[in-house]
Amino acid sequence: KSLRWAFSEAVDKQTLIDTLRQGVGTVADSAVPPGMPGHQADIGIPYDADKAVTDFQAGLDEAGVSAGDLALQLGYNTEADHEPTVEFLQEQWRTAFDVNVELVGLEWSSYLTRLNEDPFDIFRLGWGADYPHPNNFLTDLFTCTSGNNNMQYCNEDFDALMADAAVEPDLDTQVGIYNQAQEMLVEAVLLAELGPE
Repeated sequence: KSLRWAFSEAVDKQTLIDTLRQGVGTVADSAVPPGMPGHQADIGIPYDADKAVTDFQAGLDEAGVSAGDLALQLGYNTEADHEPTVEFLQEQWRTAFDVNVELVGLEWSSYLTRLNEDPFDIFRLGWGADYPHPNNFLTDLFTCTSGNNNMQYCNEDFDALMADAAVEPDLDTQVGIYNQAQEMLVEAVLLAELGPE
């Protein structure tokens, strides 16, 4: 669990935006992005290079391995100029942990097949909102039966919250339910319940 946390803490997301995106974009600290009902700016995993190193070592100790034992792959699709982004991530982790994460690029259909059959340790995916509502991110990406749930997260309590939110007519009450669900997702990352082991 600490390894997951450490790899996220080691990524300077603001620098990624400032350099690779020429300053266009905002760090999204929750599954629901900024500007949408339900965005929570205070629940994400912030960049913290020192804590990343501490958590990385704790993760190695938990797993009973050394940094040299790690053989991680970062998968991405090759058609949309994602190379600079994955190279940035690779360098962040090399600098922080002295590990080399192998980059594996595949064309889109082969990439999706690989994600469904044998997911990479780390992989790149994006999501564009179909409509400006937290349901479009949380239900569509993280419920057990969603075809877009490449993270393979499945939690019946989370799904129950999504069902409750879907029939709640008051937006403020809905947002409270969605916020509870997002906190559950962050907890899942901490407890290593999100995605394949």
